[in-house]
Amino acid sequence: MVKRRELTEKERVRIKALHDAGWSFRRIGQDIKCSHSVVKYALESIAETGTYKMRQGRGRKQKLTEADVRHLKILSTRDRRKTTADLQAEINASRSESEKVSRMTISRRLNEQGLKGRIPAKKPLLRPANTQKRLRFAREHKHWTVDDWKKVLWTDEFKFELFGQHRHRKAGERFDARCISHMVEHGGDSIMVWGSISGNEGWHPDCCCSLVQMIRNVSRVCLNRI
Repeated sequence: MVKRRELTEKERVRIKALHDAGWSFRRIGQDIKCSHSVVKYALESIAETGTYKMRQGRGRKQKLTEADVRHLKILSTRDRRKTTADLQAEINASRSESEKVSRMTISRRLNEQGLKGRIPAKKPLLRPANTQKRLRFAREHKHWTVDDWKKVLWTDEFKFELFGQHRHRKAGERFDARCISHMVEHGGDSIMVWGSISGNEGWHPDCCCSLVQMIRNVSRVCLNRI
């Protein structure tokens, strides 16, 4: 038998209000995101007890009290980079083995507080001086028209390496096989891509190939003509 989800006091208040407004069990269930039978039992419980609180003794006792949840929320908002595993370790540090909570419990309680796991937005890492320069540039050009911006040529470049040099590693892992970059004598093959775009013209990419790549291209052309 599938266990029914326990409703919060706030959800029970809303169910009663919607029912008094003439909503059907099914429609209320769609709004609360529960089955119509849960709505029915909730209304019966409210009528019997005269309160919106859950009946005492029903369901397993939650390991995190309201105070624990508030503390959990503070830990999460104080450092947004903390994962559920980090928060679990902090919460369980002072708990006995039988009182320890799972990562799933941590995640559920955070979700209930409106704190859901999301991929962080990305932006360039700028020094304070560069941030001020960008702000000054924006203020100096805030009155520019579309025609003014069409006269600007925007450019960018990026170098793609076959044998990349960057590895994420911990202290003491410099010679770990997973952190070693395989090298060749000529430094590795790469290609530089440069492009520009403006309001009057489209995107114009241009590839500046390495010497090795140029030799390969010439060789391929020559072989095709033999």
